[in-house]
This record gives sequence, C-alpha cells and structure tokens, in this order.
Amino acid sequence: MMQRCPLIPMMLAAALMVADVSGQVLISEVHAGSPDFVEITNCGATPVDLSGWMLLSQNGSVAQPTWTWPAGSMLQPGTFLVIEDLGMPGGSGSQPGFITTGFNWSWTADSDIEVLLVGSALEVDYLYRDGSTVTVAGPYLPGTFSGLLAGAGDAIQRIAACVDTDSALDWRIDPATSQTPGSGPATGTLIHIL
Repeated sequence: MMQRCPLIPMMLAAALMVADVSGQVLISEVHAGSPDFVEITNCGATPVDLSGWMLLSQNGSVAQPTWTWPAGSMLQPGTFLVIEDLGMPGGSGSQPGFITTGFNWSWTADSDIEVLLVGSALEVDYLYRDGSTVTVAGPYLPGTFSGLLAGAGDAIQRIAACVDTDSALDWRIDPATSQTPGSGPATGTLIHIL
C-alpha cells in the first residue's frame, strides 16, 4: 500500500497562501531629474517580502537596468522606500533612507518614462508617462494602465494616497520643485531595508 507524504498537503497549502499584493504595494512617486528616483509604498495591513522583486524601467525605447531587491527585504505596513539612481548598488542615497541602484536611469522632465514593479513574477504596479511632444511607439513594458499621462515635469506623483485605479487619472505631473519623496500623497514612515 502506498503511503501519502504528509508534507505535500502542507506545501500545497503554503503555496496557495502566497499573498496577492496587487494594490497593496504601489508606485507612489517617480522623479525625473537629479536624482532620478522611484518611491514605493506598502498601503496594506501586512508586511510584504520584497526579496527578488524587480523594478524595470524604460526611457523611451531604451531599456534601463533592472533593480532587484536582495533576500530579506521587507516592507512593513504603512511604510515606503525610495530607490534612487547612481551611487553604489544598495548604498545610501542623497537623503537618509534612500537606497541607490548603482546605475543611471537618465530620465529628464520630457522623457517617456515607464516603470514596472514586479513581485513573485507578477505585475504589481505600473506607470507610463509620455513626456514627449510627438507620438511615441511605446509603451514597451507589459503593464496594465489605461489613459494617457502626458506632459513634461520632473515629479510624477499619485494624487491620492494608496488609490490605484490603473488609470492616468491617479497621477499628476509637477515641476522639479515639487519633488517630495515621502511627503506627497504617500503616507507612512521612510525605511531603509538593506
């Protein structure tokens, strides 16, 4: 008689318990300028393990390097973090708590910017901003986003904290002077997780 392995049901149950964090972790601000950065926020009530998550980006038709979170990277409820270009990979950025990528996104106020946050091989959040004055061939990344977010400006921010309708109506574009990592509509505490 063949015996069942007692671990298989537990492993299956654990696999089914992997949380769907769509809408829990959001891109809350993107800044094109000096420095370029992406802010993400945990809008949920539970911690999220960012280990292996990726931040992919495009500058027009040019693919940018991918940022991957190291093992053990946790984002607690109500907190946000800022990933900044340049510096040493995983180093301290221009403000306390900022994490540097070690590469340059080279975004400008009129760049066509795409940012895709991928966690556990699933799309978590996406932004596409057409900053040019001519029609572009993009978007290039596979993201879910409806409407056209167009216009020049350095700061691309969510209008309301933790509201995501996958629409251009969720966002506003402001001049460089309004870049406000952590003080815009995103609420919570800035953390440095590395």
